[in-house]
Amino acid sequence: MTDQEDLLGLNLEEASRFRILYRDLATPWLYERILDNREGHLAHLGPVVVRTGDCSGLAREDKFVVGPAGREGAPGWLDAYSSLPAEAFQRLAGRLCSYLENKEIFVQHGWVGRDPAHRLSVRFVTETAWHSLFVRNLYEPIPDPGPGPGAARRPDFTLVHIPGFRADPAQDGVRSPSFVILDPGRKLVVVCGSCYAGELRQAVFALINVAFPPERVLCMRCSANVGPGGDVAIFLGRRGTGKTALAVDPARRLLGDHYHGWSAGGLFNFECGVYARVHGLSPEEQPEIHACTRMFGTLLENVSLHPGTRRVDLTDRSLTEDPRAAFPLSHLPNPVPEGTGGHPRHLFLLSCDALGVLPPIARLTPEMAVYGFLSGYTSDLSREEEGAAHLDIGFSTCFGVSAITPPSHVIGRALMEKIREHAVTCWLVNTGWAGEPQGRGERTPLSLTRALVWAAVSGALDGVKTVTDPLFRYEIPVSCPGVPGARLNPRKAAADEGEYDLRANRLVREFIRDFEQYAGRMPEGMREMLSGVLTLDDRYDLLEFFDISM
Repeated sequence: MTDQEDLLGLNLEEASRFRILYRDLATPWLYERILDNREGHLAHLGPVVVRTGDCSGLAREDKFVVGPAGREGAPGWLDAYSSLPAEAFQRLAGRLCSYLENKEIFVQHGWVGRDPAHRLSVRFVTETAWHSLFVRNLYEPIPDPGPGPGAARRPDFTLVHIPGFRADPAQDGVRSPSFVILDPGRKLVVVCGSCYAGELRQAVFALINVAFPPERVLCMRCSANVGPGGDVAIFLGRRGTGKTALAVDPARRLLGDHYHGWSAGGLFNFECGVYARVHGLSPEEQPEIHACTRMFGTLLENVSLHPGTRRVDLTDRSLTEDPRAAFPLSHLPNPVPEGTGGHPRHLFLLSCDALGVLPPIARLTPEMAVYGFLSGYTSDLSREEEGAAHLDIGFSTCFGVSAITPPSHVIGRALMEKIREHAVTCWLVNTGWAGEPQGRGERTPLSLTRALVWAAVSGALDGVKTVTDPLFRYEIPVSCPGVPGARLNPRKAAADEGEYDLRANRLVREFIRDFEQYAGRMPEGMREMLSGVLTLDDRYDLLEFFDISM
């Protein structure tokens, strides 16, 4: 083995270039290293608070796959992403070796995947103790085999995270100083130049997609919970739509909050922890997650801390738009300890619609559910505090796929097969505005959304009379226990039904435009099946031509 291979974690048992190599430190030991190295601060009641500076998620253009197009044995869809020559990666790895010489290094070994039939062993090599704690919180630790012949661990993949190393684009063949490089042949991922812990999670999701083709395991960004009778519900949506908040239900057990696999045996969590958005968390509306932000072992990322009392402030978003908390599932009162469940009975597509067009809940056909999944619609609320008129329409294929993901239609077809095979009931849930847009109306309260979801999973909406939307064609219930009937149909809740129809037609047109970008790459049968899901009302073409909107 060369020193370079030692550095990249392929033979850490023999590594000798590091000043100290910490292996599989438990949480208290990692706390000590975090505080001794001044990587973070201890907050009131025990969480540790860290900052990522100006680092955030990396652009797709900063993520590379090693090797030329058409690599032997590699999935063909990898060729759609930036390719880095093997020689360039070797040079870059050599410079990385020099950077890390005589530095502290932290190593964690963890299982990615709670189902023993579908899991990966991953060696996480990090430059900082707090990223090692992040890994330990999110992935099930693999016990140290101890000394003795044959005891050394050979992981399925190695993930190296060195935020302090910055590339030189002119000589390294990358676009910027920060990058992610996947080498499928060596089963290795290198993440550099970004302190954002979410980039580690994204890299793991790339590994999952490399290891598990959709026909074997359908990998999805979703939260999931399990009812008293074992019925599984999954919640798909982009950040800010309420995936975690709705899955953490005191009447149901939490299976997981973000990454799940759906195999022939059922649903399973890829993680054993939670990485939740915490801005504005209320102890009244989300008491379980709020309590976790005050616990020992929790890692708070970019959360404001009062310098005198060391109390955290979850209302302050001055450091970032997306403060986060990472903690083990065991912090919550009612998780599914084994991390596995049966086949989903209900599927919820979550959207936060600032246009006020979508209903709080509607029933979908399988075709509608796949169309909505491929579109991944939700409004961009990153600047909602700046004014009432900020109404961005945003689409994110499959609710935010990773940079290394099979084609969208491959994922969509696999989802369609799963829904039909297991007779899954599909729902649209709008956690944003219904009837009036942002600025003129109020966002749907979390308590009302929870009541609607509970009615769906409990069967209370079965047999309820519905009305079919003329444009989107989903079925809107006319009544729901515990929910005012006037709030269920956004067209009826709008002050001006004609103006609502204009907004609805605008949104349908945006859906159709978004669908066109990947419809041409779909198999003909699937394209024809999905392209007829939505309809337009031609009465509004002239108004839209003159850009008469709200």
